[in-house]
Amino acid sequence: MELTRNIIQDLLPLYLAGAVSPETRAAVEEFVSRDAALAAEIERLKSDSLKQILTGGTTMSLPQDHETQTLARTRSTIAQRSWNLGLAIAFTLFPLSFIFDNGHIRWMLLRDTPSMAMASWAAALGFWIGYIIHNRRLRTSGL
Repeated sequence: MELTRNIIQDLLPLYLAGAVSPETRAAVEEFVSRDAALAAEIERLKSDSLKQILTGGTTMSLPQDHETQTLARTRSTIAQRSWNLGLAIAFTLFPLSFIFDNGHIRWMLLRDTPSMAMASWAAALGFWIGYIIHNRRLRTSGL
């Protein structure tokens, strides 16, 4: 396959970012050595910042405390996930709690007030769903 100027221009962003194999780098450099106009364009692109190359010349401005805000949101999500897990376990096990009464085990909530047990399990279901949502959100971000 013959390398054309269009193919080389398509490879330029990867070449300038250093994300090409040694064979591709050698092929681009060989082609550029024969094309003075393309060599001048590459020198101009090298003088520009890599951020401008990758964003197509548009500048992106982030708030100065962007990393701090991102870290705070991540910590908050992890804390919410922890609270959801703790409350889900508590509300799941609450209807199964018992006491010792005159040498016998007495189930407190499930037998005595089943409607309250169902309400507790409904709340537990909500907390389990919240835990799963937070867990998936963190998993997709790599945490």
